[in-house]
Amino acid sequence: MFKLQIGITIAQYVRSRRITEAAFALRMSDKRIMDIALDFGFESQQVFTRIFKKQLTTTPGELRKNKQLNHHKLRYSLYIPER
Repeated sequence: MFKLQIGITIAQYVRSRRITEAAFALRMSDKRIMDIALDFGFESQQVFTRIFKKQLTTTPGELRKNKQLNHHKLRYSLYIPER
């Protein structure tokens, strides 16, 4: 049902939300990239960087330097109206 409504699997949604939140953390804090990767449940900085670049088309280090996010690639929280 989730994939039919949203267009991606729950696992893809959760992973893209974690990357989105990590991107905001990179822009707002001075924490090391490795620490942010671990904070958001990635087992290594290499895995984090690979997934981050795949979704946002930039690396965590480049984002930190440029502070520019492609908002079209971010995955925001779902709004599901109550019935």
